[in-house]
Amino acid sequence: MLRPRSIVRPLGEAAVVFDPLTWQTHLLPAELAAVASVAEELAVDGPVTAARLRQALAAEADEPEAAFDDVVAALADVGLVET
Repeated sequence: MLRPRSIVRPLGEAAVVFDPLTWQTHLLPAELAAVASVAEELAVDGPVTAARLRQALAAEADEPEAAFDDVVAALADVGLVET
């Protein structure tokens, strides 16, 4: 069964994420809002994995590997990335 997609909406510089699986709503800081938007766009074509997200962000990425891992973990916590 496919997991329902989380919904991301901007809120100023931050973003609000609604996880339809858990019915939880999360507020993401500005640092994660742009990446969350990319993850939401990727979800249209299937599950968002760390590898797919890394590839989508590769052109813009200047963050160290550890920072990317922290971003993936934060987005996985709110249901945007599968681990």
